[in-house]
Amino acid sequence: MIYPANLNLAITAAARAMSATADSRKSSVSKIASGSKLETPRNDAGAANIVMKFKSDGVVEGALQSNMSEALSYLGAQSDGLKQLGKYLDRMSELVTQMGDPTKTETDQSTYMGEFNQLREEILKVHGAQFNGLDLFYKQGDSKALKVQLSATNSSATMDLKQTDLSQQTGWIALLGFAAPYTGLEGISDTPANLVDPNALGGASFFEGMTQEVAQLMSANGSQQSQLKLALDHSRQTTLSMERAQGRIEDVDVATELTHLTRTNILMQSGSAMMTQANVAAQSVLKLYGL
Repeated sequence: MIYPANLNLAITAAARAMSATADSRKSSVSKIASGSKLETPRNDAGAANIVMKFKSDGVVEGALQSNMSEALSYLGAQSDGLKQLGKYLDRMSELVTQMGDPTKTETDQSTYMGEFNQLREEILKVHGAQFNGLDLFYKQGDSKALKVQLSATNSSATMDLKQTDLSQQTGWIALLGFAAPYTGLEGISDTPANLVDPNALGGASFFEGMTQEVAQLMSANGSQQSQLKLALDHSRQTTLSMERAQGRIEDVDVATELTHLTRTNILMQSGSAMMTQANVAAQSVLKLYGL
C-alpha cells in the first residue's frame, strides 16, 4: 500500500515550497532573458506607468530634436548664402574701383561691366535659393512663417527663423533693380536698359554699406544658430536624463537575479530530495504495521 501524498504533511509542505520556488525561479529567468524587471505590469504597476510616460516623452523629444536639427540645417544654408553675397559684394567693390582707373580702355571698362552684371545675376540666384522648397530669403507672396518649437513641455517656447527680404531694402533695389513684388530672376539682363552704372550707386562706399548689411544679417543668423544649438543640446540632455531614470527603474540587475536564480535552483534540488525522503520515511512506517 502507498501512503497518499496529500495525506503526507511533509510532502505537502515541500510541494508548496517547491511551487513557490519554481514561480520565483521562473520570474528570475524571465527578467534575465528580457533584461527588464518590469516584464509584466504586476511586478510594479507604478513603476511600469512611469516608464511608459518616460518612453512617450522620449518619442516627443526625439521628434523635437529632429525639427531643430533641420532648422539648424536651414540656417546653415542661409549662412552659406550670406557668405556668397559678401564675396560678390567684395568683388563688385573691386570692379568699381578698377573702373575708376583712367588708363583703362573702353574695352576694359566693358569687360568690367560685363562681370559686374554677371555678379548681379549671381546675387539674385542666391536670393532666390531654397531649402527643401522653402525660400532662404523672404519674398513677397511667402505666407508660411518659419517657426520652430524649442521645448516639448512649453508650446510658447518658439523661434521665428529670420528671412530678410532683400527686395524691400533700398540698397539692394538700387543695385539689382528688383521689381515689386519680387518673384524671381526678373529685371536683370545684358541689355543696356537693365545695366546699372556702378558709379551712380556711390562707388566703393556704397558696397561697403551693403557689406555691412550682410554682416548684420550674418550676425542675426549666427545668433539664431547659437540659440537653436543650445536648445537642441538641452533637449538631448533631457532625453539622456530620462533614459537614465528609465534604466534605473526598468533595467534588471543581472548579478542580483543570477544570485537569486542560483538560490532557487538549490532550493528546488533540496526540495525534491526532501520530498523523496519524506515519502520513503512514510512507507517505512507503514511497513512496520504490515501495510
